[in-house]
Amino acid sequence: MGPVAPDLRSIFAGLGSNHPFSSFLFLLESGRNWWVPRPNPWHILEQWDQVGALVAQSQPPRGFSVVQGPIGPIWIHTRARVLPGAYIEGPAIIKARSTVGPNCCLRGFCWVDSDVVVGQGAEVKASAVLERSTISHFAYLGHSILGRNCSFSAGVITATRRLDGDCIQARWDGQASRTSCKKLGVVIGDGVLIGVGVMIMPGRLIAPGTHVLPGEIVKHDLLGGAGGT
Repeated sequence: MGPVAPDLRSIFAGLGSNHPFSSFLFLLESGRNWWVPRPNPWHILEQWDQVGALVAQSQPPRGFSVVQGPIGPIWIHTRARVLPGAYIEGPAIIKARSTVGPNCCLRGFCWVDSDVVVGQGAEVKASAVLERSTISHFAYLGHSILGRNCSFSAGVITATRRLDGDCIQARWDGQASRTSCKKLGVVIGDGVLIGVGVMIMPGRLIAPGTHVLPGEIVKHDLLGGAGGT
């Protein structure tokens, strides 16, 4: 991915490397290793609402029109398509050559990168969908990051909450961590293919290049030795 447009970069200018929003800029600019930002892959999602609020107060880069949604502004690239029946609350960013299909629902701050397809009746909530990925019909991606060149097939569901309502537990570098999120989905690396009807439990990590067979329940991280368990 090339450099971030200067107008978008200015949103995060001067934050410093330790500021939580700097992780979002890292996500946008880094290559295949974006999915392991310090201190852990879900760090960005812990700050997601604040990032969305900051974007909502900013001006979009060139090539975007702005529509006011029920909750916040929606930046839609002039070369993107939003088909009839789609409901987008805002704030949201829909980049070039992406399609938001009929009867889709985008809630919370949603980042839909370039060349993305969100299929018929799918729901995306408070998540980032990176370049050239597809979310098929009737799938749900919530409080998650879906990497580049991924296939999130029909009927795939991310669970985001514990039954007891407590903060989500996740693991990284072999250690369990109690996140600050009461809602947390999945962090998925680049090139992941997820078959139809898969269910993913809260706080899971799926390493780049992983294939998940149809109908599986992902109860543990799928890292292939990349860190964690």
